[in-house]
Amino acid sequence: MIALFVMRAQPFHKGHMKAIKNLMKKYNKVVICLAVAKDKKHNPFPLSLRKKMIIKSLGKGNYSIISLKDQPSDKSWVKNIEKKSRFDVVVSGNPWTRKCFSKFT
Repeated sequence: MIALFVMRAQPFHKGHMKAIKNLMKKYNKVVICLAVAKDKKHNPFPLSLRKKMIIKSLGKGNYSIISLKDQPSDKSWVKNIEKKSRFDVVVSGNPWTRKCFSKFT
């Protein structure tokens, strides 16, 4: 099974790392989806730096990283993530993310 883990990672921290490592033990693969928002005040770290933080922290493993820019609606946000990667389950501590992906949880 493949798990999707959606996050901003502003910045990537030990809690994120622990959650992803646990998912990597439980699932065949973890797809990490990084949100790319225009709001620089609340999202100061660029995508390239966040990817480097994740790769340096996790090393090699059964994960991949995708990214997605802000979308005009929740429905298009989910649809565009589904276009970028296949997954069987969505794991999130965020109630909004769980609501958007309710068919996967």
